Amino acid sequence: MKFQRKIVSVMMAAAVMMSFCACNEPVVTEMQESTVKTLRENLDAPKKEIPEEGWTQKSLMKVIKLGKKEMKFPCTMADLDSLFEYSTDGRFYVSDDGDVYGDLLYDSCDVGNLKLLDAPDKANYKKGKVKMIMFKAEEYGDDKNWAQVYPISINGVTIGSSAAEIEERLGFKTTGVNNFSISQQVGDIRLVFTGSKIDGVTSIAITNTKLGFAPANTIDEDEDSNN
Repeated sequence: MKFQRKIVSVMMAAAVMMSFCACNEPVVTEMQESTVKTLRENLDAPKKEIPEEGWTQKSLMKVIKLGKKEMKFPCTMADLDSLFEYSTDGRFYVSDDGDVYGDLLYDSCDVGNLKLLDAPDKANYKKGKVKMIMFKAEEYGDDKNWAQVYPISINGVTIGSSAAEIEERLGFKTTGVNNFSISQQVGDIRLVFTGSKIDGVTSIAITNTKLGFAPANTIDEDEDSNN
């Protein structure tokens, strides 16, 4: 009887442990099939020729797809594809000055970070203006639910693209043997790509460099009005 009771006790303990582990396993959410299909179509779409005179802000905007929409600067978060949302489980804050920052989701999957400026208040943070949107590759051991396809296409360049594809499709040359970093300013837009020879592009940051800075002639105009 003692031996049987010991067996029962061990089985009960094992069951409790299995239940505990199951409850603490991260919930894996995958993108909807329709979302994946749309993003793959964006990446497979015919590539635009690099303009002979180089990219302008207007021509570059036409080849940047964020989810289902072309990117337009300036814009608010409300102007972006509705599948973009801040993660409630990650970093998210709204400052008294209207700055908003947090981990970014697309169709419930982690894709990077988003920074907004001039949000009227926390309840209306989506009215904040997009300062910077960054897409990031999966980092080993971070327990996040990363997207299998990313909602970013810059003339077909996305997370995982090679340095050769950046040069071929955008004309931006890379330096470095094993790792690379590319920063390009086009009008008010700054594009920054980082990556490695093995993994390809591991991050893409798009920044509105004009947002958050007063025009250079603001003070002069004020002074003139007081004279």
